[in-house]
Amino acid sequence: MRIQFSTIVITIALITSVTSCSHPTTEPAPASPSPPSSPSPPASVVPSAQVKYEDLEVGTGARPLFNETALVRYTCALENGKIVDSNIDNGKPLLPLRLGLGEVIKGWEIGIGGGQGIPPMRVGGKRKLIVPPELGYGSKTRGPIPGNSMLIFEIELVSIQK
Repeated sequence: MRIQFSTIVITIALITSVTSCSHPTTEPAPASPSPPSSPSPPASVVPSAQVKYEDLEVGTGARPLFNETALVRYTCALENGKIVDSNIDNGKPLLPLRLGLGEVIKGWEIGIGGGQGIPPMRVGGKRKLIVPPELGYGSKTRGPIPGNSMLIFEIELVSIQK
């Protein structure tokens, strides 16, 4: 008796599912209410700062991962072209930096490690970064870098130490 009852239940379930699938409804689905539109931001609101980049040479090596040490050559200039820092051709060693730990400005974290739609650099790559003050040193004067400066970097990712 148990076998016959379960067979009947399965048969009814199959017939019901086949019947409901074979007759599509012609009624349109009820329209879902559209979410209320958000008001436009006031003109005084500044959109979040973005790093701009240009790959001068795309690297083919590894990309730096969190907490790995990247060794880089770099030049930092102001918008007027004045070079304010560099480790190229002046005897300074390669700059070691660990990404993801806040050891460098946020613009470098994004521009080297990737983020905001920017792919991470790879070893052998050279990249130009334009870093707004919000992702650089902000309003603070830092040595020869005046507060609220847009910074222009040329960076070469030479190697990665694990």
